[in-house]
Amino acid sequence: MAGVLLLYRRLPWDASMTDPHEFLKSWVRDRVQETPYRNKAEARRLTYECRKAADRAGANWFAVIKAAGGDVEGYVMTRLNRAADHEAGRG
Repeated sequence: MAGVLLLYRRLPWDASMTDPHEFLKSWVRDRVQETPYRNKAEARRLTYECRKAADRAGANWFAVIKAAGGDVEGYVMTRLNRAADHEAGRG
């Protein structure tokens, strides 16, 4: 039953969203939380999850990469570091 309910769960972004910039910005905003500074493993994991979400949403992964400036993992790492700075009162 949980699998059926999952199909009706509202996604944090519009699944029909075609703008890769908006998809990436929205996805990262909803998922990035404060972690230890320069957490490469978390950036890698989130990048993998972002790619799966992009596929499910019908977003072109290469357009998402371009929206991230060519490096989705680096984009995610920057957002993780900003969250860590904010939490530590440095940002």
